[in-house]
Amino acid sequence: MEEFVRKNPWLGLESYKEGEILYGRDDDIRDLSQCVLNDTDTLLYGKSGIGKSSILNAGILPAARRNGYLPVLIRLSHKENHSYLYQINQAIFNAIHHSSTSKLGTDVYITNGDHILNETQSLIREVVPCKNTEAESFYEYFHRHTFHNTNGDRLKLLIIFDQFEEIFTLQADVQKKKNFFTHLADLLNDIMPDELQQKVEISSDIQEEIIVGGERDFENIFDDLNLGVENSLPEYVTDNDIHFVFTIREDFLSEFEYYSAAIPSLKQNRYGLRPINEEQAAQIILRPIPELIDESVAKLIIEKITEKKDFKIDGVPEIEVDSAVLSLYLNRLYEAKGGKTITKELVEQKGGEIISDFYNDALSELSDSTIEYLEDMLLNGKGSRNIITVYDAINNGNITEQELDILCNKKKILRQFYYAGDLRIEYVHDILCPVVKKHKEERAQLRLHEEEKRKQEELQKQLLLEEENKRKEIEKKAEEEKLRLEAEARQIREKNRKRVISIIISVAAISLTVFLAWLKNYTENEKLYEEYYADFENRNGWPVGIGKPLSENECHNTALYYKLSHKGNKNGNLHTDVEIMSPTKYLPNSCRLPKLEWAVNENNDIKAKEFNAILKTVARVRYSSIEGNNEISKEELMDKDGNVLMTISYFHLSANDAWAQFYTSKGENMKIRDNGLDRVNLSWDSIGRIKSLMYYDAQGVPQEIIHSKDIKGYIWEYVDNKIYRYALNEYGLPSKGLINNTLVTLKNDNIVEHIHLNSRKVGDELAQEVICEDGYSRCIHRNDSIYLFHPDSNTPYAIRYIKKNSLGQIIHISTEGAEAKFASDIIYEYENGLVKKEEFLDKDGAPYGNNDGTIYKREFTYNEIGDIIEEKRINKVKELAYHHKVNIKCIDKDTIKLIETLDITQSPKYIMQIDSIKPAYTSTTYYGENNVGLNKSILVGDDSLCVHKIITEPNVAPRNTIISNEYYAWVKNETIPLPTILDEYGKAISYFKRIVEYDNVGNVISLKLEDVDGITIKSMMYFIQNGQQIGRAVKGIDGNAVRCDKWEEDGLLYYKYYYSKDFENQYSGLTAVDEWEHRSSIYDKYYDEYKYVKWYKFKGKIVDVFKSLENFEQDIIDKSTEIFKTYNQVIFENDPEISNLEIPYIHVLSNKSKMYDNRNGVIDGDRIIAFENWHLEKSMKILEKEWNCSLGKQNIHITILRPDANSYIKKELVLESDINESSYIEYHIYRMTNTEKDYIKKHIIK
Repeated sequence: MEEFVRKNPWLGLESYKEGEILYGRDDDIRDLSQCVLNDTDTLLYGKSGIGKSSILNAGILPAARRNGYLPVLIRLSHKENHSYLYQINQAIFNAIHHSSTSKLGTDVYITNGDHILNETQSLIREVVPCKNTEAESFYEYFHRHTFHNTNGDRLKLLIIFDQFEEIFTLQADVQKKKNFFTHLADLLNDIMPDELQQKVEISSDIQEEIIVGGERDFENIFDDLNLGVENSLPEYVTDNDIHFVFTIREDFLSEFEYYSAAIPSLKQNRYGLRPINEEQAAQIILRPIPELIDESVAKLIIEKITEKKDFKIDGVPEIEVDSAVLSLYLNRLYEAKGGKTITKELVEQKGGEIISDFYNDALSELSDSTIEYLEDMLLNGKGSRNIITVYDAINNGNITEQELDILCNKKKILRQFYYAGDLRIEYVHDILCPVVKKHKEERAQLRLHEEEKRKQEELQKQLLLEEENKRKEIEKKAEEEKLRLEAEARQIREKNRKRVISIIISVAAISLTVFLAWLKNYTENEKLYEEYYADFENRNGWPVGIGKPLSENECHNTALYYKLSHKGNKNGNLHTDVEIMSPTKYLPNSCRLPKLEWAVNENNDIKAKEFNAILKTVARVRYSSIEGNNEISKEELMDKDGNVLMTISYFHLSANDAWAQFYTSKGENMKIRDNGLDRVNLSWDSIGRIKSLMYYDAQGVPQEIIHSKDIKGYIWEYVDNKIYRYALNEYGLPSKGLINNTLVTLKNDNIVEHIHLNSRKVGDELAQEVICEDGYSRCIHRNDSIYLFHPDSNTPYAIRYIKKNSLGQIIHISTEGAEAKFASDIIYEYENGLVKKEEFLDKDGAPYGNNDGTIYKREFTYNEIGDIIEEKRINKVKELAYHHKVNIKCIDKDTIKLIETLDITQSPKYIMQIDSIKPAYTSTTYYGENNVGLNKSILVGDDSLCVHKIITEPNVAPRNTIISNEYYAWVKNETIPLPTILDEYGKAISYFKRIVEYDNVGNVISLKLEDVDGITIKSMMYFIQNGQQIGRAVKGIDGNAVRCDKWEEDGLLYYKYYYSKDFENQYSGLTAVDEWEHRSSIYDKYYDEYKYVKWYKFKGKIVDVFKSLENFEQDIIDKSTEIFKTYNQVIFENDPEISNLEIPYIHVLSNKSKMYDNRNGVIDGDRIIAFENWHLEKSMKILEKEWNCSLGKQNIHITILRPDANSYIKKELVLESDINESSYIEYHIYRMTNTEKDYIKKHIIK
């Protein structure tokens, strides 16, 4: 008979769900159910982890359903944009939806497109329309709706706010908390808010005296009053049967008291959940599975948990028991039992391990420094619990809020509570203290051991050094004596030689000295050292050949090899140049550099495609270091003509640890993945081999190198002739869930075995083979054969035979015994050393592929310099799936480049690109089928535009280079300039013209955007220092920095701001300054706030580029097109130095303005303190009126303050103006700093 397998009845630290049996809380469930069903509102409180959620789910929800109530369980979110009322409405909607469809499942959201959801929405009936949807209160919502089941019957609701204390810990906006409790008070106190009550007014046309008594009937005294109200109050719903429950941790009762002071019922209707006692604990242990645990073992378990023995299980409660720890104990004991019962031996054996294992598991994802900080701070010297503030943990312990949330709410080894006005943390139970104490002692012992080991090593080094010095001293004395004797012998011989011979020797000595000096200089600086290798690797960043150098004959018979060279030997044998070579005159159109861990083919990653395209054109790599230092500083990748394609710059943290950052040929930061990856952190071992590699973006956030595989880096370990490589997660740790973990065995620098492993440490006996994406776990290389194996098998399931041509290029791969995912035959054809055709066939010689769309054949055509000019891809059903063709024609001095691309997997399938290259400019135009104009998404820097035509005009000067681009769209069968569109923050997401200025080394120093009429949209200048951009400002018409939020690229207002970088070359600070380089603020028009910049970060936005283009045809423009934009945003805090005094300042739009003059007129930045009849103490509305009335007139009187070297220069001017002056000049208003305000008050305002 098959044995019945039980489910573990104890859930550990997880909460019980509705339908599960909660033992030991029968009395609490009964009493609490009465409170909830009898009272309109109930507060349930208790300690953290005491089981509030479990008693609600397993006890109260079933009782509510039995009494006709529909439970609505809500856990409010305090960090999303939706209001609290929206969340409540959504929760009610989901509860009714689940009950009407007779199933529980994933929550849904209210939409208009789903028939079933619309039916559910109809069950929430609106009786009275909402007065103001933007300010609807809880009272109005629950008094203008009725709630029904599918039969039309009214529903009774039980609304439960679980973990309600989160409104105090997660909601940072005090006003939002107050508003919530204000609305809640009106609802629970049944008080209609003032805004829902209509006011009664007496009509003004009846103003006669009202006489009481006499002939007038007192009962009709109000008959003549016009109350001015046509209808009475709306008939709000008053008979909804709705009960509310709020659950909080008892350490937040004081916060709850403060905010709920206006709700008297919540001071009475409360239920405090007490810890369980030993009698309840015994029920929890004994009742779920009878005969699994006897009473004596139950008592032993309670003793282990409470560390108390003076109690009996006799029906009389004596001690308190932590129910969470008890559930954890029982859960682990049940999983560990070998037989049908849990015995005393098992409890004694596992009792101590349970808490230790639980603790270690909770800390498994934390860094050693974080664990050490928590253990040192939360356990005092006596081994007892200590408390610290959450603020100190985050700011001093480098612990993130996410880690604290995991430790408190998921792993539950810490608890949060308020004390003395601060949110604090401590270990959740004293039972953890011995485990923590043991950890600390082991760590201290390890430190002592390491310190002793270090001292011994230093002593040994000192002794060896002394011995070496003694040996050198003896050798030195012996050499000196030898030289003395030789000198004496030479002197005796030279005395016997003739004078002529002496002169000849002297001349020869001088000549020899000159020759040796020349030879030394030539050897150290000029002599070219060259070696040729079939492969190379980088050691400490420098190129080193693998294997033996190639002979001349071997070079002629190797399809691709490398020349490693350097001039002079003053830096030893460090090669500084790698040239990629081939016996033919062509290099392959594939990645030509070996073992690049970042050169991964990414079909859907635009930046990866661009990066890999560069790697396919590299013909030479030049390495360099800082003078007098052998540390690699720069790696330049160049094409066959010697043009720099990109640069990798190294920033060393130590001799074996560095950051490497990618730069374009113009010196700009270069992202090699769409996720922002633009730098790597790498380290080398003692002999220069790569040891670790992690990928990061500009903010130092780890990024994956292979999309969807979560690989953030690699680590290598070398053991004899074996090389282990493990993929790393975002914490820099090997993870069993990642792939790409390999073990490579070498013999004579050649791979003889390749194994795919799960992520374990080197030498770990538990390391296992895993199947890679190609279907095998291990392969063995023998000559020109590869044997493929499955895990735990010593017999190959397939063999690949490789055939090569005279240059060593593969021309045929045949596989025997292959599974379906392998092609049986792969055939390559070459022409002049380049792949002409590749073909994948099955065992029957038919096209191979998993489906009809699989590409089985590729054909290539090259021009005379080896560039691909045509590529064809044929799918499994022999359909032309991809066709790329380049045709170049020269007409007079112009070059026409026609690029046609057919890709049946894309939309549109066909794109034709025409590049017209003229001496003065270049135009690029896109067309679809039948020569119909096409709008194509292109990258412009980090931005994306959708364009039909681009006109590029370069202007190369001796010092700077200016590149101007004009952009056009295809609309209604004609080409029109791209319109100007700004997003809500003021950033330009569509524009006609982009003008970029570069310095002589390729750094961007200015950027200007214009519309089709030449009107400036954005104008920026950038400050460069040591080749790096360190700041920016808005560039005025005279080339100086100005204040103008409209022209600023992100819509911000400031004078200048500067960046600072840390030793890892990452942005660590950002400071705005005024005209005197004093700290200033930034005005954010979007939020209407003056902010002081604290630090720097990037922020991603998604924008529909055609959202505002009303004239674009829907059949041409794909409205689903989304362009990802990266904004340079900053983190702000309120600037305390901003005063309440506003001052206008001049901004010049065009030099056509008659008022603009550096000597006799106004310039950008001039502060206006008087204008015609307005002065600074009058309102800005008067200035606006005077300005609009005066522009275009003669003799305008204006008084300005102009910043100079130290303060201001006051000028009183009389100016002429043009009739179009308002198009050439304007003013803006900003609030002055307190320093400016004090100056103005002292010198200007009387």
